Amino acid sequence: MNGSVRQYKIDRNVVINLVQRFQQEFVPVVREMPEFVAFYVITRGTDIMTTVAIFDSQAGIDRANQLALETIRNMGALVVTLEQKSADGEAVVRVTRH
Repeated sequence: MNGSVRQYKIDRNVVINLVQRFQQEFVPVVREMPEFVAFYVITRGTDIMTTVAIFDSQAGIDRANQLALETIRNMGALVVTLEQKSADGEAVVRVTRH
C-alpha cells in the first residue's frame, strides 16, 4: 500500500472553490481507479489545503497525483499556488478502526 501527502498554501479566496472542484471533478474519477483505497482533503485555516491519497500501488499514486495537478490547472487563474510540500512512499504501518 502506498500513500501521498501534499500540502498547498493557496490564495485564501479560492480554497472553498478548489475543495468543491475536487469533489465534483477529481473524486468521481479517482474513486474508479482499480488501485484506489482512500482520499482525503483537509483544510486548515483559510489558505492551507492538504490532500492524503492511499492506493494499492505507487502507480496509482502517480496517476492520482497527475489527475490532481490537472484539476488544479483547470481552475486557471483561480488558483495561486504559493507553496507546495509533498511526500510519497510505501505505507509501512497500517491501523484501522475495524
